Amino acid sequence: MDWSIYPSAWQSLFMHFCSHHILFKFFFSFSLVGLLTGCKPVAHPPLQLIAWLSSAEKTHFKAQLVEFSLQNSGIQVDLIACNNRTQCRAEFESRFKVGQAPDVCMIAAQDLAYWIQSKKIRNLLAYQPDEQSFVSKVWEAFVQKDRLYALPFRWSTLALYYNRTIFEQHGVPFPQTSWEWGDLLTAAQALTVWDERHAETIQYGLEVSPSVEMWAPLVWQNYGEFAREGGTCVLADPQFLQSNLQAIGFYADLLREHHVAPSLSLGGYPPKGSLFLTRKAAMTFGDRELGYYLQKRFPGEWDVTELPRGRQAASLLKVEGYAISTQTKYPDNAWKLISFLTRETCQAIMIQEGNHAPSWQSLLSSKIFLDFPGPRPVQNSVFTNSLGFAKLPPRVPEWQKVSIALTEEMSNLMMNPQISARRSVEQMQVQWDKSVHGK
Repeated sequence: MDWSIYPSAWQSLFMHFCSHHILFKFFFSFSLVGLLTGCKPVAHPPLQLIAWLSSAEKTHFKAQLVEFSLQNSGIQVDLIACNNRTQCRAEFESRFKVGQAPDVCMIAAQDLAYWIQSKKIRNLLAYQPDEQSFVSKVWEAFVQKDRLYALPFRWSTLALYYNRTIFEQHGVPFPQTSWEWGDLLTAAQALTVWDERHAETIQYGLEVSPSVEMWAPLVWQNYGEFAREGGTCVLADPQFLQSNLQAIGFYADLLREHHVAPSLSLGGYPPKGSLFLTRKAAMTFGDRELGYYLQKRFPGEWDVTELPRGRQAASLLKVEGYAISTQTKYPDNAWKLISFLTRETCQAIMIQEGNHAPSWQSLLSSKIFLDFPGPRPVQNSVFTNSLGFAKLPPRVPEWQKVSIALTEEMSNLMMNPQISARRSVEQMQVQWDKSVHGK
């Protein structure tokens, strides 16, 4: 039968079929969309990632983001690179205020309480991450109340760096893991050189920084403490006052009384602007990132060992990782990204520069990590050895403010011999309370 002679009947039949067959309508619509788009997959909106990176890290990092895109259906990632942790956090906050926060943010474990209180990052446990593959203590740095807020990427403890050449020239034995505070002072005195002709010190035994991160381990080593659970400061509390005074006083007196450390106005804080990096100081405290700068300046001349001990061993633990913003519209894609960036192969690439220790358990005993790139072996195992007795800074949301205040007070103590350690510690307590409680 020739239906063309019955156009009204054909149209009626077609419309009846479409109206009563949902599957047909779906297929017809899907086919039409496919024809209009050329059958190309719908493009994923780009993710935004904000992180602080060195210039060397940035190169490796960008290559990893390209690889991520290739492996994940073309998901693009826009990188917002910052110079340091403070700048990264400030940039994230400014974008968060206007509802345009990056999807993924690099954070430090010492700031975790702030991120949780401000409700800017998501709990990640719903994604069932592979906890067993990570270093346990590093993983726990981002856990609070049975919630995981970031996947750890890298970490470091504090260690004692020393210039082997300077030690050999003065006939002073290299630092040992058995060193105590007295051994540190004795060696620093032997390595400090006074120029009689010009009436000035031309070489110091030790370089110190007023940064609270550098002297916090000494407080813990002496059974001192900064705060109780919940953030109440105990620096001047009778239970811890004497222990805190001894540790803080010893650290400040390395410069004030013993003169084995340079005035703060001469050097600056390691690693940038450091006298240790210019061979004018024989020792300094630093994390694994300092080794990166040392390899660039004078490879083969330096080494690293555990911090000298007080009444017990202690070190500072720094952990950095990736968190997902609560403002992201694409949490699943953001999870894919942070899973990719914290995987074993990605970490293996990033740690080869010698910047940090990996959070992936299998890499801790690998040659990639333990054999520091350079002309001679370096004792990288000191970082893993000290992990067991390393501690995170107190978990208070205002830690950024608190750490600045404590650093300023230590700087005042170091630069002003007329200020007593007790007065300084009491002032630290006052500044802590102002920062945390506003009083």
